[in-house]
Amino acid sequence: MIVGAGPRQPSHLEERASARTSGHGATQGDPHLGLQSPGPAAPGPRARGWDPARGVTIPTLDQLADDPVRAHALPLEIVMALALRCAALQATLAARLTQALLVAREGEPSAANQDERLLTPQEASAILNVRVRWLYRHAGRLPFTRRLSRKRLRFSEAGLRRYLETRRG
Repeated sequence: MIVGAGPRQPSHLEERASARTSGHGATQGDPHLGLQSPGPAAPGPRARGWDPARGVTIPTLDQLADDPVRAHALPLEIVMALALRCAALQATLAARLTQALLVAREGEPSAANQDERLLTPQEASAILNVRVRWLYRHAGRLPFTRRLSRKRLRFSEAGLRRYLETRRG
């Protein structure tokens, strides 16, 4: 502050901090709840989960899991924020579990896949009565195609038979 410059005007950050402490507490709170404001956290107990406007300590999710009765004393804004965070976390965890199950399922061959015979392009072209070149050009659109690598194709015999039945049927 410059000496003799008159009364000091509060900065926009100070105004923002004072507005947060005088509000209802829905914009600032425990970092575990995702209730942090866009500006820097105000120093003091509020940054650690204390809401002075309501006189409520905002518990972490771990604390609520240990003692669910504490949720009854929380303001509705905090309950809503916690519920939204839990739903987002649940969706993330469900996606991770689904991914793990799919990877595990791909790793172990099923009984149907073990008995499946794969035909070479020459064998499949003879059954379909088309040229081998036609099979390679249309492999992406044929439901019985199995790619062994970028250039190596095989064709499921059972899938090819089902395909022919639907075309004839």
